Amino acid sequence: MITAYLLSLTMQPGRRYAGWRWQRIARYVRRRDGHRCAKCGRRGVVLHVHHKTPVSRGGRHWPINLITLCAACHERAHGWDIDGDGRVGAR
Repeated sequence: MITAYLLSLTMQPGRRYAGWRWQRIARYVRRRDGHRCAKCGRRGVVLHVHHKTPVSRGGRHWPINLITLCAACHERAHGWDIDGDGRVGAR
């Protein structure tokens, strides 16, 4: 836990990350959230780590600003079409 917070302090706001620091923080958040979607509670699906306050709006990579979401809930949160089926948030 402490490692995830310390790593998040080394990351600049407004910049996206995909390296080892981000992966370590994301792993901590998934574990913290019980490996389930924070919105619908689904388990056994791919979980995305979502910023409650977006990075583009100055959101930090601090674990307190992150939650886990399944693809469908993440689509709904952003209005995306991740699976390419043309239906946003469809299951």
